[in-house]
Amino acid sequence: ATVSKKAAAKASRLQDAATAKGDLAETKASKAADEKYLQEMTATCHKKSEEFESRQLLRKEELQAIQKAIEIISSPQVSGAADKHLPGAALVQTPVSPATVFAQFQNADSATIAGASAQVRAATLLRQRAERVRSGFLLSIAARITEDP
Repeated sequence: ATVSKKAAAKASRLQDAATAKGDLAETKASKAADEKYLQEMTATCHKKSEEFESRQLLRKEELQAIQKAIEIISSPQVSGAADKHLPGAALVQTPVSPATVFAQFQNADSATIAGASAQVRAATLLRQRAERVRSGFLLSIAARITEDP
């Protein structure tokens, strides 16, 4: 009876060892998959963080360019120019191409050019900043400044 008990115990230990080895292999495979996933997620998070920082810098530069344009448009050289050069309530806004605006500047007298130069400088500044930071938003603002008197 002791031999059969010993054989049964040995068989039970061998079976437990085989089960443990199978569990160990499964756990190692799961750990490897989890480590790979962690590595991929870490790389993705770093990439998104860098992209976010880049966009934040772009927005900061856009805001600085807009602020500079507002300063130019709000300057004393430009204030009152609308009252002097625009017909007031009779003003009807129509879309104007940049080529038309350029032609109008070429034909305008020097006082009109002096008043418009701040607006042109603001639009030019915005265009330059937009090209430097590759911002469509700043380009659209520059176009609106060019088109609107």
